[in-house]
Amino acid sequence: MNKVETCVILRHIPTGFTVRYQVSRHQALNRFMARRLMIDELEARKLGAESAREREIWKVRKQKARRSRRAKEKILRDKHIQSAKKELRKPAF
Repeated sequence: MNKVETCVILRHIPTGFTVRYQVSRHQALNRFMARRLMIDELEARKLGAESAREREIWKVRKQKARRSRRAKEKILRDKHIQSAKKELRKPAF
């Protein structure tokens, strides 16, 4: 069988950081995604906690965190209010 190598290896010479990417069969797409990955990684190294990746991780952690009792009570109270509004929309038989 004839095979074509589509793996892309990019190296950032100043930092020595290397990205290897092969998800698609198209080399151009792999090259594009490898460059995007390298840019994200260099940005994360430069900015640290302020990078977009770190902000995304923080956002997911915040979403998964447990709510306080007061927050739960507020959400439940809002749901009851919404339920009461919907109850009023029903036809009167």
